[in-house]
Amino acid sequence: MITSQGKISNTLIDKVLPVVREGNYPEIACQSIGVSHQTFYNWLNRGEAIYHSIDNPVNESDVELTERDALYLRFFIEVKRAEAEAEISDIREINKGEKNAIPRLAKLSRRHPSRWADRRDDSDRIKEGLIFLTELKEALQRPQQQLDSGLE
Repeated sequence: MITSQGKISNTLIDKVLPVVREGNYPEIACQSIGVSHQTFYNWLNRGEAIYHSIDNPVNESDVELTERDALYLRFFIEVKRAEAEAEISDIREINKGEKNAIPRLAKLSRRHPSRWADRRDDSDRIKEGLIFLTELKEALQRPQQQLDSGLE
């Protein structure tokens, strides 16, 4: 059951991290721990605000926080780390030449468009398409031209 108001806890954080690390979307991660996506993002935003309010902690134990704020900070840091690990895993498999490289690239372009989306504008794609069609037409005409010249 998904609740709109979840209480953050180490147990919930520990349950959600493997789901995020596998590359699942936040909505799926939320469902896996029984909280709404709004609660997930509220926790993430609170953790990020705490993170930015202190001087770039390497570890959440580097500063004094309330127990609850420490949980939000841990959640933010660990979710971001898990997302990075998921992206690294996808890239590693793509670089190996895995058969699932195209779906992994598609996922990366949706999850991280600023890094992985095709940045060419439509005019570039149209030009490439026209060049391809021209080359294809020429290639298809060669056998016919060879047949025609052989009949003379």
